[in-house]
Amino acid sequence: MKEPVALRRIVVEARELFREHGYEGASMRDLAARVGLRPQSLYTRFPAKQALVPDVLALTLEETLADLPDPSVDWRAAWHLLVVRIADTLEQRGRCVGLHLAYGMTAATPEGQVAVRAFFDALRGHMAGILRAGGRETPDDDAADALAQLEGATLWIATHGDRRVLRRARERLLALAGPEKEKGVPGVRRRTVLVAGSLALLGVSLAATGALAAGASHGVPIEAARLVGSWQCSGHFHSGRVHRSTYTGSVILDGAWLQLAETDIEPASGYTALYLLGFDAQRRRDIMFDANNAGAAVYASPEGWYAGVLVLSSDDAGEGAPYRFNRFIYRLLEPSGFSVTWQVKKTPDAEWVTGDELACRSRAG
Repeated sequence: MKEPVALRRIVVEARELFREHGYEGASMRDLAARVGLRPQSLYTRFPAKQALVPDVLALTLEETLADLPDPSVDWRAAWHLLVVRIADTLEQRGRCVGLHLAYGMTAATPEGQVAVRAFFDALRGHMAGILRAGGRETPDDDAADALAQLEGATLWIATHGDRRVLRRARERLLALAGPEKEKGVPGVRRRTVLVAGSLALLGVSLAATGALAAGASHGVPIEAARLVGSWQCSGHFHSGRVHRSTYTGSVILDGAWLQLAETDIEPASGYTALYLLGFDAQRRRDIMFDANNAGAAVYASPEGWYAGVLVLSSDDAGEGAPYRFNRFIYRLLEPSGFSVTWQVKKTPDAEWVTGDELACRSRAG
């Protein structure tokens, strides 16, 4: 029996269609094809295309505001993470789905108009709340201006492929938090040195770990934030042998990096690993440090997250190495969870071979 399509998957795919083609260019028939439904089945869940808009924007708002620090405790950290998260999403995607939808709504789509207005009001309100906690005299105006700068910068991405305007806007907005931009949140440098030192002891070069400090100016991508929590994982090795482990995901270094800790349960080999996922601002790429009790490695992804998938590859280990090329593939699962696939190949032209694959579900569930 075919499994029913999860509501979240429909909403996620609708968001991608809106982002790619705009409201007018996206069709219910195309969406049905993407999620493997007949059009009439899709219409039983969403009677009209504009009925998707509130759910798409509610999901986007939820992801944007997820796990922000309490501004009453540290408003600078909250502002920093939110601005970087919005800016990085716009840089990766090239456009804001909310703004894209705003231009597609008319008097003929009142439900969509209300949803778009509510989305931007909520986002501005949250930004204003952070700035108000920081003692800004005009937090509502400052928040509106901040959104206008970030969203407006996507014009130059769309017309010229120029992301420099967006990056300048991000830096100006981070400067609203005062000395934070230069000094960093207290403890960031100290903890960066400690983490970098630990990785260096396991064999990761200090040159590579220099990306940790640079990464402190960028927030964890929205997709990576979904890996936060405690996870029970199960799957198989290439040999067919069962593999079970636990993962624990947490945001560290004041929102700049995602830490994933893995401990194997079956086989009971004592294998443990620590993964740090973040953004290498020096080389403009997503990066992962892998430190485990068998060795260490660095993986990178120039493309970053796309459609819920992140592919991170290692450098060529050279002839004579057991596996010259390695890569990890993270996939977000619906309605929650993720999978991790480790693949290897011995030559540049060989096919990738899956050595290990795990599917992870929340331990809380």
